[in-house]
Amino acid sequence: MTAQRLAMAERRRNPLTNEWVVITAHRQRRTYRPPTAQCPLCPTSANSEGFTEVPFETYEVAVFENRFPALSPVGTIEPPSTAGLYHSDPAYGHCEVIVYSDKHEQTFSDLSPERIRLVIDVWIDRCMTLGSDPGVNYVMPFENKGELVGATLGHPHGQIYAFPDIPPRPRQQLSTAQQYFSSTRRCVQCDVCACEMESPVRVVIDTNSWLAYVPFAPQFPFEIHVVPKAHSPSLLELSGEDKRELTDVLSRVAKCYDRLWNFSLPYVMTIHQRPANDECEWDRFCHVRIEFKPIHREATKLKYLAGAELAAGAFIVDVLPEDAAAQLKRALP
Repeated sequence: MTAQRLAMAERRRNPLTNEWVVITAHRQRRTYRPPTAQCPLCPTSANSEGFTEVPFETYEVAVFENRFPALSPVGTIEPPSTAGLYHSDPAYGHCEVIVYSDKHEQTFSDLSPERIRLVIDVWIDRCMTLGSDPGVNYVMPFENKGELVGATLGHPHGQIYAFPDIPPRPRQQLSTAQQYFSSTRRCVQCDVCACEMESPVRVVIDTNSWLAYVPFAPQFPFEIHVVPKAHSPSLLELSGEDKRELTDVLSRVAKCYDRLWNFSLPYVMTIHQRPANDECEWDRFCHVRIEFKPIHREATKLKYLAGAELAAGAFIVDVLPEDAAAQLKRALP
């Protein structure tokens, strides 16, 4: 295989599962945990080595294309070849970095309400812009917080991926929601919110517009879902008051995690919402949800994904969700 081919992002379909896998050999060279003086996300005033991606003396929130993208708008978006058993095509899409602050040592929980609101507005703006690309079918903002969950840079930041199709996990969730709607004419997430509010033993935060709760059947012990109480397919439909309350809820969730065991808790945060395409009437049954998945099960113990989870997709959780919710509520600021 030539060096030029290795430098390209490529999607390959697994014929056993019909799932697409992105092959990105060039990402092996991406920057990994550099010293602070060489952090590419620091402003020029703080980066003494000249490696910055943000050529400003100071900034609030910065957005730019990932230098080592898993998906790229460069190339064709034609359908993959169907000749033979193995199918592949260029990994079309977009990968952007969203830097939350010019302060290297901050985390999301350190951000002011004004800064968190600005991040929410950036999510909405980028989802709208990237979702308008006809080659994009799903836009997902996310954050990997901490080296233990794979963050290669210590500076506070998240990312946003615009996929050419709906990835497997969101597709499964959407299919389940569609089936539920077909049989009940109701949104399953709306009904879940109603159940959690009726018996709030797993509820961590309850405001006028938002609910933050530990799921009845989580994948990780201290997982939290943040959802609007009113049916809303995506971030784009949120009102000004919705966004104001979401700012407070996200701040409290992030601070709650850090207070749980008195250290900055690593997690993966993802936003699941309506797909970008219009092949289905998504708005009827798609309900935006922000998921936080910390990987600790105790202060000194991690929840590793082992045989049952990785091989079978059968998650085994070591903490009662009701007990986890009680611990999280005690840690609320």
